[in-house]
Amino acid sequence: MIVRRLTTAGIVAAMVACSRVREVYEPARFISEKNPPVVYVTQRNGAVVTLANPRVSGDTVLGVLLAENRAVAMPFSQVHSVAAVRFDGARTALVAAGIALTSALAAHAFFGTANGKNNWYCDYTSSTRGSAGEPVCGPT
Repeated sequence: MIVRRLTTAGIVAAMVACSRVREVYEPARFISEKNPPVVYVTQRNGAVVTLANPRVSGDTVLGVLLAENRAVAMPFSQVHSVAAVRFDGARTALVAAGIALTSALAAHAFFGTANGKNNWYCDYTSSTRGSAGEPVCGPT
């Protein structure tokens, strides 16, 4: 059960790490082609609004204001920029490298050294026990 939860958390973290909010340079085309669930519109006056279910009609972006749950229409002449959650290849590469490194370290810790031997030993014989009767452990 815990393995399933950790796997799910890892997948969610990887998905989040593989995307980020970035500016869209051709907003009308991007919204029409990609059909994003949410876009962030910066108006000419500096106000930023979050639009859910955006769509383009002519020279106007239509959508639902997420904060107020009401339909709005904004001409692109009033829009300074549009941003959306987009795939990020660099972050994806970093996540993949991190997963590979973590897997390699875990395999090394679990299976020992490359020659199949573990460098640690514990001596449980009574003659070499420590002062509290504990076994003596350490590298070979």
